[in-house]
Amino acid sequence: MKKTLFHTALSLMLLSSTTFAQNTETKPKINPSQSDSIDDEAPLKLENKEGVTVYNLSQAINQALTISPSMDSARYDKEISEAQLSEANNARFLPKLELNVAGGVVPDIPPGSGPESNFPPVNTNISDLGPFSQIRVEGFQPIYTFGKIKNLRRAALQGVEAKDVGVVKARNELVQQVKKAYIGLTSLYSIREFLTELQTQAGKARTNIEKLISKKGSNVTEIDLMRVDLFQAETERRMIDVSNNIEFLISTLKVLMGLPRDAKIDIADQRLVMDKTVIGPIENYIQIAKEKRPEISQLQDMVDAREYGMKSVRAGFYPNIGLAGFYRYGWAPDRPDIVNPFLVDNFNMNSGGGFLLLNQNLSFHLTNSKYRQAKAQYDKAVSDQQRALQGIELEIRKAHTTAVSKQQSVDAAKRGFKTGRSWVLATTLNFGVGVSPPKDLLEAFVGYSTVKFNYIQTMNDYFMALADLSNAVGQEVTSLQY
Repeated sequence: MKKTLFHTALSLMLLSSTTFAQNTETKPKINPSQSDSIDDEAPLKLENKEGVTVYNLSQAINQALTISPSMDSARYDKEISEAQLSEANNARFLPKLELNVAGGVVPDIPPGSGPESNFPPVNTNISDLGPFSQIRVEGFQPIYTFGKIKNLRRAALQGVEAKDVGVVKARNELVQQVKKAYIGLTSLYSIREFLTELQTQAGKARTNIEKLISKKGSNVTEIDLMRVDLFQAETERRMIDVSNNIEFLISTLKVLMGLPRDAKIDIADQRLVMDKTVIGPIENYIQIAKEKRPEISQLQDMVDAREYGMKSVRAGFYPNIGLAGFYRYGWAPDRPDIVNPFLVDNFNMNSGGGFLLLNQNLSFHLTNSKYRQAKAQYDKAVSDQQRALQGIELEIRKAHTTAVSKQQSVDAAKRGFKTGRSWVLATTLNFGVGVSPPKDLLEAFVGYSTVKFNYIQTMNDYFMALADLSNAVGQEVTSLQY
């Protein structure tokens, strides 16, 4: 809130001063909806509204995890990797097995044109054509490939594990988004509650000022009435901003939770209330992150995948050893069938065989280029891993420092809030009996308004810091369960 809003808290002073001047036996309350002790404050209960579905934070998170498109996208990435792993696994068995079927027409050859007649000259005529068909099956079963297939399988397996961790990463990011929207909405409700209190106080103050102005000998003037009008206008403007932001965050939650845009929802927590989270030493969170932070596992999976991919390319310098086989069958009814094994007829045949095969790619210059590229990708993955690990540690340290700082700031803001409230009460009593001048009461209310808004903002920052710390660690650091 801007400074002008705090200064316009003069209306609160006027309200309390006139109230006590008229009835000194009535004890004033800064906010009837709250207790005098901040430690005793409880979450504001939401009034039941017909047709409105109320979610607490756990329910909002679970709803988002069930419906969110970002989770679906991560799952589809995992399915793609699983299909790639299946392809690598299947490459172990008959990676080459081909069937070719051909058919067409060929010039006929008259009977007696073969070896039984010593191959007499024959004139073929394209006007005299006959059918033919052909079937050819070829296969290769590797026995030893010097690690080509094995490393491809390992690389594909690491890819699946990386995408599996990617699902967890997407989940954590979604949880953080829901948390921040929910916390922000709760903070706005807290601000709206206080602004409503100020508007109520201002309305009463204006009425009392008008009464005092009509009395002779009063030190209240029209200028004081203008100050109240200014306060009411400024507070109304702030209330409009808060209301619009509330609507925006409710829409944001509906998008994150996959709900229809016309759905009527609200959150259960209408006021920020300090929790009992104990923030441990930074070393504990760094250790937890090594086990729980999905990005750390994902980085290692990517490094392993690059390493196995590099080894598979390097195996290209060595041959593939395996069993190969073939079967060919051809049939052309209008051509003689030659049964001499030394003569080859590509249209009438029935043959096959199997053998041990050694296959070597002799384009070593190309294989070397591919290997250098794969090795560079592996070295880059290792370097990126180290850089990312440093970044993750710094992220955790920053989130931890911020959370500790904000937690301490909340304690300080709470003490300031208590002091501000006591100051207002004491000054108001003194003014009611004519001991304190209006200036002192004004200062007290300006201070109270300042520390109240600071307290709300500090608690908002604290809960946001806890959300960031949970995301940085990869595990919930509060008692929240979902």
